[in-house]
Amino acid sequence: MDYTNIVAEDPVQLHISSSFFLGDAKIVLKSIKGVVNGLNIVDNMFSGSNHGVGIVKLDTSITPFNQIEQVFVARNVVNGMNLKATSAMISMHGNGTSWI
Repeated sequence: MDYTNIVAEDPVQLHISSSFFLGDAKIVLKSIKGVVNGLNIVDNMFSGSNHGVGIVKLDTSITPFNQIEQVFVARNVVNGMNLKATSAMISMHGNGTSWI
């Protein structure tokens, strides 16, 4: 998608994958009735101009999202844009004797 956003209104069972977004193009989730259910945004490539644009934007100008279920945003590759994800990992080094 060269310089063109994907706009999804109240997305239900939407899968966006294996796409290349050029020129700060992003995925816009627009709330009409406030619903997001079964959304996957995975394995895409985004290339931007280092202006702090996120790969996913929530458009709540009509109504806020209030019913959000089964949303997964991960495994995207980003250059010059801000990465967004619903899960993250961290590794730590250290020596511990108990777990809480």
